[in-house]
Amino acid sequence: MSFSQVFHRTIFPTHFITCRVQCLQSPKSDLFHLPFSRTLRTQKSWKDLHQYLCQENVILKIKLKAVKKEAELQHKNWITYENRSNRLLLLEQPWEPSLKKQKIMTHETATLIAGEKILVGLDSFKEIVGRGSTIIDKILFISEFIECKAIVSLIVRPRRFGKTINLTMLREFFSIPIHPDNENYRYELFKDTKIMERSDVYNKHFCKYPVIFLSLKGYESCSTWSSMRARLCQHLATLYEDHHYVYNQVSHKMLNKSCFDSISSGKFKDGVTENALFYLSKYLKNYHKNKCIILIDEYDHPLNVAYQYQYYEEACSFFASLFEALLKDNDENLKKALLVGVSRITKSGYLSGLNNLTVFPMYNKEFANYFGFTEDEIFILLQHNNKEGQLDGVRQWYNGYRAGNGLHLYNPWSINSFINKGTLEAHWINTGGTKMIKDLFWNSTEDFKNNTSILLRDCTINVGIMEDIDYNMLNQKSNIDQVLWTLLYYAGYLTKDKNDNLCIPNMEVSTEWQEWLTNCNSFELDSILKAGEGRFDLKIEPTEKANFKIGVYMEFKVLKHDKHEKHQNKEKLQNKANEALEQIKNKRYFFDLPKFIEQCVICEVTCQGKNVYIVGEVLNSW
Repeated sequence: MSFSQVFHRTIFPTHFITCRVQCLQSPKSDLFHLPFSRTLRTQKSWKDLHQYLCQENVILKIKLKAVKKEAELQHKNWITYENRSNRLLLLEQPWEPSLKKQKIMTHETATLIAGEKILVGLDSFKEIVGRGSTIIDKILFISEFIECKAIVSLIVRPRRFGKTINLTMLREFFSIPIHPDNENYRYELFKDTKIMERSDVYNKHFCKYPVIFLSLKGYESCSTWSSMRARLCQHLATLYEDHHYVYNQVSHKMLNKSCFDSISSGKFKDGVTENALFYLSKYLKNYHKNKCIILIDEYDHPLNVAYQYQYYEEACSFFASLFEALLKDNDENLKKALLVGVSRITKSGYLSGLNNLTVFPMYNKEFANYFGFTEDEIFILLQHNNKEGQLDGVRQWYNGYRAGNGLHLYNPWSINSFINKGTLEAHWINTGGTKMIKDLFWNSTEDFKNNTSILLRDCTINVGIMEDIDYNMLNQKSNIDQVLWTLLYYAGYLTKDKNDNLCIPNMEVSTEWQEWLTNCNSFELDSILKAGEGRFDLKIEPTEKANFKIGVYMEFKVLKHDKHEKHQNKEKLQNKANEALEQIKNKRYFFDLPKFIEQCVICEVTCQGKNVYIVGEVLNSW
């Protein structure tokens, strides 16, 4: 095939060539310089030339579109002073794209955008790529998401499994740039990645949709429903402020300005709050003439907090109304929606009213390789950071999550932390989100504790997990074990083997289980150390929610030790201990014990030299 055929048949249609030539005389003409002579000299084959010209074509189209957009903005007097909220704001100049600093590395099925360092804790795709940091290329998740038949999708994965990074990646790819953001800047984020091989997806969907991105993180301190509602109102106000450009552009019949102002201020009534996201989707659809993509991060976090602080019913009712208004029967304004979280709370939670929801847990094959690191991705990461010699240790510490299609996955947080610190240790277990599980752990039954001991011996257990979690079951002893196994599985403390039995994934997670066992929090220890005042030296009382309501009360006495006496009087030691125990019973030191305690164990510990005598009694009434 000749150069002329490559050039004319596959790349530049006549109408685009004409536009390009017309722009050569403009002040922006330097944007459209295509070095054909250099291309012919450096490309080794017609295939390479074709690929090069395809890339140049994409760049030229984007730059031409940017020039046209700038002209339109100038025509509308957008580059001017705008009076908003009684203050003058000078609109910023368009963001200038910088060349991608990373190089592309591949190994088998893995592609690495290789930078100088890994930023642990940063979960913004734009920031990671923009700063030249290292990131695994999961970008084909974009095409799988947009081509998925589900309209509203829920993906549940353990914490720190790359959910937020993937969600922000979707936002950067799909959302229509709002000045000073622009397509040229966005293109640099995705240049040389796998999505550029999918020209059909790129040309049809890149920067084509209004996107509503709502993060429900940061509610840990909301101990009351009023504080949670106030925090949510702040998030909604920020969303409205981000899309304030529709305020004067949408018809008055469509947009209620007083309602818009109320939401933007962060102070509005329940009825308005519950419909705030629905209204915003309608405004954006009307302005952009295209349906919205909805992205919601940590959808289950507010419900977990509400349960812990005992205002679950209020929060569940409110969020159910909020999401139903946005995601149910909103076909006119909704293109697709994706929610991500840790727990699968759909039938009993605030997604129970959505009949168009499709759930994708880890054991499904859909999206299996886009959350967590695969074996190939681990190898290329370690190779890039000169740590491939520690692959066996990494497997032992961090491998073991079994996903759909038989994939074995690693927790990204653990791997990135290991690469940064260089130590094989538990990095993930102190990243939060375990309070509720710890509380439930010690309210479990004897069967649960027996199965736990089996797991800690690196064995598997044949226990089924529930398809959906109902928080109302957490207070029912008959279901507590099954609910707890389900929570532990979705939270990443358990995985399934090839026979669908449950097991602990790896050494890192095993250390968390061991810590739970050695730091029992269902008993309160109180050391009094006021002997002779009618009080115990040590009491161990269960909390009211504990499964076994047994209290232990101990008193310690030390008899004088005579160094010159060769043989201690053991009978004297026993008599003193028995006398002290009778004194405890007769004087009823334990009369003010909590009412929920069912049994009381009293102990007297008497010491003399190296000899210790312990006497005790179990009381069922007092």
